[in-house]
Amino acid sequence: MELNAQYVLSVSVWHVPVLIIGVVAFIVALARPIPGRTRGLLVSGALITVLTTLASAAWSLSIPTIVSNLDDFETYERLYLIMGLILGVLQAVGIGLLVAAAVANRVPPGGNPPMAGPPQGGPSYAGPPQGYQPGYGPPPGYQPGPWDQSGQPPPGQWGPPPGSPG
Repeated sequence: MELNAQYVLSVSVWHVPVLIIGVVAFIVALARPIPGRTRGLLVSGALITVLTTLASAAWSLSIPTIVSNLDDFETYERLYLIMGLILGVLQAVGIGLLVAAAVANRVPPGGNPPMAGPPQGGPSYAGPPQGYQPGYGPPPGYQPGPWDQSGQPPPGQWGPPPGSPG
């Protein structure tokens, strides 16, 4: 069966943008200095998405030939179901990897970027003060705040301000 230009155009309208985005993502992943884990996710996601899109386009373009050569429509239905499931799962995996690459090294709002190890040049945590045993009151040298002695919270915290009806 011969494919007409309208059918080929209708198939490629959906596949060409995905191919372009996948190829651009792949080139960006190779050209820019991206951390290892993010680069791996980006390259894997772009590669799976591009290959799945190419396979989907090939499958879509071969459907008319397959239908014209089959005598049994049930065989076509099974083949169509299997290919749809395989391509759908692969496309979801590729897009999931691209999303994972996008959020892999995000800096939390107002926070510092994730660190690979302990801070360099700063004080290190040496543990609790000498003589402190968990569960036996405050550590040695603890100075109570003004609210600890009166039993009331400081003004403006955890309750109405002093002098207001309460």
